[in-house]
Amino acid sequence: MPVVSDRWLNSLHGSGLPYAIRQAGFFMGLFLLVVLCAVTDWTIRLIVINAKLSGGHSYIDIMTHCFGSSGRAAVSFFQFTFAFGGKPSSALQHLGNF
Repeated sequence: MPVVSDRWLNSLHGSGLPYAIRQAGFFMGLFLLVVLCAVTDWTIRLIVINAKLSGGHSYIDIMTHCFGSSGRAAVSFFQFTFAFGGKPSSALQHLGNF
């Protein structure tokens, strides 16, 4: 369990959250964090509504319904590049922890 909490704290520290709150001030940083959470929640709700209206069961299905094959290709490309860029950086971060 200590290893899990250590990884969790390391991910928070690695995200720059303490630095951002220190730079913005505690109350303004907390306010901006709450605003970011609200915007994120709102966009997720929009995706769910769009999924219900389009009948899609995955994000790729939704984009295919809304934008056709070019939307499907764009989502597939961006999901691949995000995963491709995220995994090596995660591996480098874990190598730095040893």
